[in-house]
Amino acid sequence: IEHDKIRREIVELSKQYQFIDRQVAIDEYNAWQLMADLTAAGLEPVAVKQSVAAISPAASEFYRLVIEGKLHHGSNPLLNWQASIVEVVERFEGLKPHKGKGSDKKRIDGVMACIDSLSRAVVDKATPKPIQRRSVYEDRGIICL
Repeated sequence: IEHDKIRREIVELSKQYQFIDRQVAIDEYNAWQLMADLTAAGLEPVAVKQSVAAISPAASEFYRLVIEGKLHHGSNPLLNWQASIVEVVERFEGLKPHKGKGSDKKRIDGVMACIDSLSRAVVDKATPKPIQRRSVYEDRGIICL
């Protein structure tokens, strides 16, 4: 994984798009250096745990956006493929994308990155701030880059 390249891309995207409170959602596994570098660049990396309980609200919202045709990602072929093969598992704690097991294991990193990012909007929506602002997601849905 080229963390330096990823950091540069995230910093450039943060200049182009308005990140909620300059936050960047990250699966914290092996990402401590990337998180430190993003902090140094003026962003706020937020670790997103990958447990069912932690990911379920965002996974449910992602699923809803897909079903309603509100997920826009520029027709990225890799994300199209990953979205077509991801399995959704319902557990007691809620929904979670699943990549399969053993030789049937699939790559769903792009889908998970979208869900991790969406988790920030779901949290922001669940805990309104004193100054209410209309979310761009209410009008056009989420865009995954």
